[in-house]
Amino acid sequence: MAAKPVHFAFRNEMLQRKLLSKLVKKKIPYKIDRYGEIIYPASARVLVEEELIRSLRRSVFTQWQLLFCPDDWIPVYRKYMQDHHIDFIEESIAGKINFLLSRVYRPHRWQLSNPKRQRPRAT
Repeated sequence: MAAKPVHFAFRNEMLQRKLLSKLVKKKIPYKIDRYGEIIYPASARVLVEEELIRSLRRSVFTQWQLLFCPDDWIPVYRKYMQDHHIDFIEESIAGKINFLLSRVYRPHRWQLSNPKRQRPRAT
């Protein structure tokens, strides 16, 4: 059974274009799905992730980290970072959003409101 192809996207147009350019230079076959994710063969995963994507992440943040969270927490983290002027880049891996941000931040220490405990606003 062949390994499933990998889906990835920077949700930043400039980084996405740079990644596409690097894929072309390395002659890695790819497609782009209807959601804008790049689909490349699993056989190229190590090269793409360890060399191409990593170098682009490092071009944004010398020391970086990825923040993964459940889907219902994505808007909570996004709003917190926007409200606190924290630079971040959204990425998509197989349709799942995560955040690229500087390693100087400690997201596990942020005081966030649990989205499941918030009451709906009356209109």
